[in-house]
Amino acid sequence: MDSNKNIRSKTEVEDKNTRIATVFENHQRIATEFENAGIVDNNGLADMVKLKAEFVSVNEKKYTFNRILSVEGGEGIVAVCSNIEYGDVAVKIYIDVKNVDFGKRQRIIRFTNTENAEKYVLPIIDSGFIEFESGTMNYFEVQPLCVDGDLLHKGKFEYEELVDVISELNEGLHFIHENGFLHMDIKPENIYSYNNHYVFGDFGITRELKEDLKRRDFTMNALVYAPSTGVLDHFDGITDIQSKIIRAIGDPAERFDELSEA
Repeated sequence: MDSNKNIRSKTEVEDKNTRIATVFENHQRIATEFENAGIVDNNGLADMVKLKAEFVSVNEKKYTFNRILSVEGGEGIVAVCSNIEYGDVAVKIYIDVKNVDFGKRQRIIRFTNTENAEKYVLPIIDSGFIEFESGTMNYFEVQPLCVDGDLLHKGKFEYEELVDVISELNEGLHFIHENGFLHMDIKPENIYSYNNHYVFGDFGITRELKEDLKRRDFTMNALVYAPSTGVLDHFDGITDIQSKIIRAIGDPAERFDELSEA
């Protein structure tokens, strides 16, 4: 993805029936009204996508719709599309712009394409927005299509094979955590056979570790440990423990208001 595109999205809720989604591209503002936003579900989005013969990414790559692969996702749907460079690919279309933090998505995209990542994670190779005839815009991401499917459809493993798979997945989780991310949705459906490895895919609800730790209550509860790096202390929790201080992360009133609403 071209980080110079300066694309980000913001959604503001006007009331329960109207949502204003704003997309910034090259510092230009595009405002789109969503009427009766709550009525569109995954099946409705799939019907809208079927009517789009072609859509274009932020990198100006064209993707031709072939078929719907899944409408079961929590964040949106997955379609099989064709591209002249990549061939058949899996395109995830998000159901709701307001759930997309484009800055975070860019960091996740860069992570999935870092050196050695291909052995552990399914890369996100492109992204963009689909604009529908209704005027709504939905964010999408492109990943390789894994023709061998996910771990759920693999069936039974022999013991020796299972040991190898678990070892490989443990290495993959370590790689994700070592790079400062939490996948948050580990399950067989999100583990794929790719380039002779089992890799983690679907980073739709992935969090950055530091951002996740900001949601903790006290600094002492935001300490994490990794064997290769030892204790990670982003908020001086060790100093507070040594000083016998109980300190909230960030603004205490804001922090505990958020916890009481959770």
